Amino acid sequence: MPEVRASAEKLARVASPAGAPTCIAAFFAPVGHAQAVAELKESAEILAEAGVRLALEFASYGGLTRLADAIELCDAVGWERCGLLVDTWHFFRTGAPWPILRSLDGEQIALVHVNDGAASASGDPIYEGRFRRLPVGAGSFPLPEFASVLDDVGYRGTLSTEVLSDGIRGAPPEVGARRLLQALSQSWPA
Repeated sequence: MPEVRASAEKLARVASPAGAPTCIAAFFAPVGHAQAVAELKESAEILAEAGVRLALEFASYGGLTRLADAIELCDAVGWERCGLLVDTWHFFRTGAPWPILRSLDGEQIALVHVNDGAASASGDPIYEGRFRRLPVGAGSFPLPEFASVLDDVGYRGTLSTEVLSDGIRGAPPEVGARRLLQALSQSWPA
């Protein structure tokens, strides 16, 4: 785990002066439960010293693909140091159960990524997730219901648009940012 420690220390050095309250953690390949907990605990301890909380992301591809497993890992690490990153893309593409999302306390969610997508997934989840996401309101995800659940569980944290698409990447940064902000402002339920 020396590389995990080194990465966490580097991120803590960057996050502290930047005032970043969270640092995203993800598993790009499957690892055993004990190893995942050990790596997350070590990283969380280092980052906590810099005032940073981990936001653990489950994804439709990679090493952590179930919301229930991410909850179990956060619980093992300690919610005060490791909360969930819930991304609408991964929530809908993994078929995560609504009752599990509804069972959370708002404080257990460290960060929310919002985006939209087509009604049906393509054959390649990695390509689709990295190149075919849509701005909020431009797809068919049931975002009003998702937003309602966030309100019901008491989530009051950051909503961050994460639209990984060629259309956004190809636009000048100020145009892409404006487009995403406008979509979020017009289409995300108040």
